Parts: sequence; structure tokens; C-alpha cells
Amino acid sequence: MVVKLPQIQYNLGEGDLACTHPNIEYSELTKGKEQQRRDNQEQERNQASIEALKKWHAGKHFEAIGDAASAADCFNKYEGAKANADGKAFEQKVAEETNAKWTSIKFYCPLCGLSGEMDVVTDKGIVKECKISADAANEGQFNKIGRGAAAIFGAGTVVHMAVPADHVAAVRRKFAQDMKGKIQAH
Repeated sequence: MVVKLPQIQYNLGEGDLACTHPNIEYSELTKGKEQQRRDNQEQERNQASIEALKKWHAGKHFEAIGDAASAADCFNKYEGAKANADGKAFEQKVAEETNAKWTSIKFYCPLCGLSGEMDVVTDKGIVKECKISADAANEGQFNKIGRGAAAIFGAGTVVHMAVPADHVAAVRRKFAQDMKGKIQAH
């Protein structure tokens, strides 16, 4: 008897739900590589903070010389850069609070194209997808992280979305699927 396997479609980033990701590639899980990832995270946070300050000062400069359009553009870019820096700082906070074993685990399935990054894996094996606000929370990304986590750490791996306590209600309202118990305040 011949069993026909489903045709796997390559879709970079999102992957294919029919794929079991048997050849998934992911960041090396060693203490040395973990320290490198944490050092990189700190550098990225610092760089994002510097970029935000540059945009703020440029906006103030344009405001002072009466160029309102350029000032507004700089202040908009400042908001984006600040959100990036705040997001990275929040990931670091969650890693510290949960005694994270692993952080910033990148993964990629060469068969279907599934790719992403798990922000935090706690010492208890719980994967945390960190979001600084309800606006940043994305159900599709959360589900993709869950598929990657299952392929790397095994079926049944628990995945939570970590958000600041004052954003939990907004995140719960945002998602269509039942997220009860999956959204964690930090």
C-alpha cells in the first residue's frame, strides 16, 4: 500500500501547516551562544535607544527652525525607534523575571519556509512571545511561534504571550481565538 504524503508548499516566513518541520534549523542552545544572544540583545536595545534620541533631537531642531513637516516626520520616526527600544527592554525584563534558559531563538524550516524567533524560553520550558503593547501583538505570529516551539521542543510545548500588565485586557480583546491562559502579565 502506498501512502501519499501531502504536498508541502514553501512559504517563506509563514510556512505550511501540513509540514511537520522534521529538518527545522534553530539557534545553538549552549551557554556560550546564549551569552552572545544576550549581549547582542543589549547592544540592539542600546542602538535603538540612541536612534530614538537622534530622531527626537532632529525633530526638536526642525521644530525650532519652523519646519513643521520635517519635525513631524522626525517625531513619528522617534515613536517607532522608541517602541523598538522599549520592546527589546521588555524582552530582557521577561527573561530576567522568568529565569530564562534561552533567549532570541531563531528557527527556520527549509522544507516549508517557516521562520521566526522565540523571545524567551523559561527554565521550566515555557516559550514566551513578548509584546510591549496590544498594537504589537499578532495572532498569526503567536501561532507561528507555537509551531516552531513544537518542532524544536516537542508537541505540547506551552507558549504564552508576555505583555505589560496594563495591556493584558486589550490583547485579550484583540484576538479571535481563545487565548485564555495564554496571555501573561509581566
